[in-house]
Amino acid sequence: MTWFKVDDSFHDHPKVLNLDLAAVGLWTLAGSYCARHLLDGVISDRQIRAIGGTRRQAEKLVAAGLWSVHRDDADAAPSARRYVFNDWTDFQPTRADVTTKRREDAERKREARARRTQDNKRNRKDQQEWKNVREDVQPDAPVDVHAESSRARGRAPAPAPASRPDPTRPDRDLPPPSDDEPSVTRGPSALSSSTFSDGTPIPPEPPADHRGPATDGTAALAYDAEIIPLETGTAAKPKPARAEPVHRTFVRTILGGAGYPRATIDQLATQVAKLSGKHPTDLIADALREWDRRPAGTIPAHLPTVLGDVVKARRAHPEAPKSKLRTLAELTHQERLAEQHTTRKAIE
Repeated sequence: MTWFKVDDSFHDHPKVLNLDLAAVGLWTLAGSYCARHLLDGVISDRQIRAIGGTRRQAEKLVAAGLWSVHRDDADAAPSARRYVFNDWTDFQPTRADVTTKRREDAERKREARARRTQDNKRNRKDQQEWKNVREDVQPDAPVDVHAESSRARGRAPAPAPASRPDPTRPDRDLPPPSDDEPSVTRGPSALSSSTFSDGTPIPPEPPADHRGPATDGTAALAYDAEIIPLETGTAAKPKPARAEPVHRTFVRTILGGAGYPRATIDQLATQVAKLSGKHPTDLIADALREWDRRPAGTIPAHLPTVLGDVVKARRAHPEAPKSKLRTLAELTHQERLAEQHTTRKAIE
């Protein structure tokens, strides 16, 4: 885009004072036309009439000294004449100046686009190389200072003290259960089991939906097992909560055969994983039951809100503690019922 420049002292210039507004308007419109089409201040009689001017107004501009008749058209007919702005190159950019500037701008933009393309390619290459880094080579991996110092002295590092098993490791790395510890089946055999360790039937898996079949590869745990997040993070970068098989089993146990699709079970299990480290298991179970009783419009993401409602309800209606006499009476009644049942069996 080019500009037709008008000096701020044009209004009281001696050449302009004796002109009427129509002639001044023609001078202004003609200057804008020449700048737009890069005519270097040369305009023909036909172009003057095209922008609304007249031959008489053009002659007034020539008489005032603002225009001149083109030197090649001095003897031409009035309809074939061309007029030239006086001193155009002193105040306005020429065609050569404008084309040179446009060419330089186009070249500068082309180089900027080329640099931006190269930067994008370099960034994509860096990202691909970062993805190809081995999983066991991470910049944030902790370094065993004692082991490194032992290697530097030429001695073998001392064995690490025994600690609790890492819950993020596969099940084959876990120690075998002790005699006083409840047995939990590990490995592929647990996947085919249809009951918990105490003989309680496990609710069936919901049908697969559009997300595809489940890829769970760990054994199902009992409902009353403690829900422990299997991933830990740091204060600077906490690990996001992720649903594990124990969370899905917990949800299926509480909801039973409600017929929810796998996607709903997975979303509820994710919410349970987020809440398991902050609230007791019985409170989360009550929240799941309350969520199941809510209308169909309640989505799994509302489970924390439902849990808050359960907490408020518990605080509003706390359970009254039983008296000692009532507890003793209930125990006596249970013992009497047990004796009657034993006697009935002996008679039969």
